[in-house]
Amino acid sequence: MKKRYILMAVTAALVFAVAAGGTLAAQQAQGTTAVGASLEAPRLSILWNSFRPMSDGAVDLSDVSPGGYRSLDETYSVYNQGNVPAYVRVTVTKYWGEPTGEVDEYGFPLYEKRTDLDSSLVTLNPAENDGWMSARKVDDAFGGFFSGRTKSETQVFYFSAPLQPGEQTGHLLESLELATNANNDYANKGIILEAEAEGVQFVKGDNELNKAGILSAWGVNVELDENGNIVSISD
Repeated sequence: MKKRYILMAVTAALVFAVAAGGTLAAQQAQGTTAVGASLEAPRLSILWNSFRPMSDGAVDLSDVSPGGYRSLDETYSVYNQGNVPAYVRVTVTKYWGEPTGEVDEYGFPLYEKRTDLDSSLVTLNPAENDGWMSARKVDDAFGGFFSGRTKSETQVFYFSAPLQPGEQTGHLLESLELATNANNDYANKGIILEAEAEGVQFVKGDNELNKAGILSAWGVNVELDENGNIVSISD
């Protein structure tokens, strides 16, 4: 499976590089059974909501300047391919890339990661009307040594409603925003996005068990409404 990217050149174009099959090779979809429950762990896949033909992969960003933003109509969603309902979160890793001058088998430009550029200059805004909520940036222990990512490179999003088997979330991201202090060092570079989906089993009618499962798996406290929907998230 080929890795797929969203590439944002500050003064050029936003490129959606799409491979066959509709899922991301960069994903690491995981499942976690709620504490005390004995049902099957969730099975998730990340989909790319793109109706754009592979040969038409560029979106003009010539009007995007520091402090501006670009609406993202085509972005990730998560599909529950298991047989248990699940809470879903997605960690998006974003980093700058330098064009290599080469293209992949579909004709999309290839980029190399630039570790010296600041990924925090790009902010991803969730599609709140489609049920997504943003949360703190994440990092693993040892400062990202094992994951290869840093806090500035990651944003975490939670889907507020338990995702039922066979159902798909709405699109994850609404827009991409470029900081006002992005200088010429960032011109004609790319922003590469990679997504990782995780699920925690939802147990209908037992909010205490659901909150305990989320805390155990993801280390966050949530408030749930009477239907088990997430209404707030805190560390």
